[in-house]
Amino acid sequence: MALCEKCGTTVSGQTCLSCGTQVVAQPVTPTVEQVLLDEGGIFVSISRIVLGPRTFAMTGITSVGTSHSQPSRVGPVIAILLGVFLVYRAIPSRGDMNPIEALVMLVGLGLVALGAWIFWKRKTGYVVTLHSASGQVESIVRQDQDFIERLAAAVNQAIILRG
Repeated sequence: MALCEKCGTTVSGQTCLSCGTQVVAQPVTPTVEQVLLDEGGIFVSISRIVLGPRTFAMTGITSVGTSHSQPSRVGPVIAILLGVFLVYRAIPSRGDMNPIEALVMLVGLGLVALGAWIFWKRKTGYVVTLHSASGQVESIVRQDQDFIERLAAAVNQAIILRG
């Protein structure tokens, strides 16, 4: 296989069928895949996107979007409030604490600690959504907003370079 120097068409013989020019056979070199992002199991090039075990062809991707999802913190808040209520109810009014009040106090403190820990552990998730002619796919969710922005920018750049 060779390329016509005049019109750029792939030629299989000595003469270009498009423009009639005589062609000197030169091998067609394969194009090198231009990598835009290769980080943490995520790979973006102008021809494909690899997100862990899933691979998407860039020819099918029409756009990319980002969003975020706030986790619900209602459960931890309820646990903290219930714990505070139990601690308040367990405080003895006469000075001496009986074993039942001590147990209620410990359960209340445990609920406060557990609720605070769960509240602290729940983080905002940032999402990259790939859009194609057949719909959209939430492709990846991470807590690292900077990484998600870099990934979306790389996919946008791949769409632009793909043409």
